Amino acid sequence: RWQMLSLSDNYPFLIDYFHKGISAAGGEQKISHCLLFYGSDIDAQYSLALEIARLLNCKEGGSDDCQCLNCKWIRENKHPAVITVSRTDFKPDDDKTKTVISIRQTQEIRSMLMMTSDYHRVVIFCDRDDEGNLQGLNYKVFQEEAANSLLKTFEEPPQNTTFIILRSEE
Repeated sequence: RWQMLSLSDNYPFLIDYFHKGISAAGGEQKISHCLLFYGSDIDAQYSLALEIARLLNCKEGGSDDCQCLNCKWIRENKHPAVITVSRTDFKPDDDKTKTVISIRQTQEIRSMLMMTSDYHRVVIFCDRDDEGNLQGLNYKVFQEEAANSLLKTFEEPPQNTTFIILRSEE
């Protein structure tokens, strides 16, 4: 089964924390709209971010083996409302920058979030090395100008939007 088994085995307290926060009584989400994950295991952080996205979008109660369309899309990393943003992911065709998250990307994110959606949108920020491997986000890739262009959106996000930033110990 998907990477969730290793997350549940290795980080049961995190999975339990987010599961309870997302499925809180009364349907009100009890987790922050902006999360920062910090540590050495970026792959585990990314898996946790996808699991949070899955729990936020699942229509069948969020069981580990759920096969609803949203869970399937997220497991395949094809969900229309769950995006990864890096110096190479979520790049508009006319954006030729290769070393940073660009202002053009942040404009695309803001435009996407202005449209209404039936899904809970999750935007995952990270980096990738030249071979496409996940890396933690850093100030060289997510420079001040681009970060500042999203500051208001981070502070006051549209309804049903969660931002997750993956950061390594480097």
